[in-house]
Amino acid sequence: MTIEAKVIAHSSHPGCPDLITVQARYPRFIHSEVMTHRAFSRSASSSRAVPIQQMIREVQDDPAMPVEWGSNKAGMQAGAEIEDTISARTEWRDAAYSATIAARHLNELGLHKQIVNRVLEPFSHISVVITATDWDNFFALRCHPAADPTMRALAEAMRDAIKGSTPQPLELGQWHLPYGDS
Repeated sequence: MTIEAKVIAHSSHPGCPDLITVQARYPRFIHSEVMTHRAFSRSASSSRAVPIQQMIREVQDDPAMPVEWGSNKAGMQAGAEIEDTISARTEWRDAAYSATIAARHLNELGLHKQIVNRVLEPFSHISVVITATDWDNFFALRCHPAADPTMRALAEAMRDAIKGSTPQPLELGQWHLPYGDS
């Protein structure tokens, strides 16, 4: 399971909060959790743009998986991790494999990737660029022990990337350009 986060731009100006842009890759199944934070400006990759065979290959090579295998109980937080995590991982990988088989069959029927790739989404990753000036609330909520473990792993990776980042001072008239020169 791949969770990655790196700062691609970190700008500062006297009297203004730092503007930070993070590039992240994480399991698509937690994307709705990221989307709940309105303080973020973000742009996400679309599974509609990825060729079917590439999406199948990505799911086969690196299926998105939960970070922890918590036991079932009432409420929003899982219980303690189950003992047989090997079987849980195996079942999850089997489900991912079944999704790739279904995607191949749907592709053979002539369906467009915007339909076929939806079958693969629960096992795929998403790449997202997130820009914000205020990260404190996000980290307070998502780095917390009660947060979804996979979401917490992403938040911690983002927090660590930001902690290790050095802001670039901007003068009046200069721009925060994550993928360009100022």
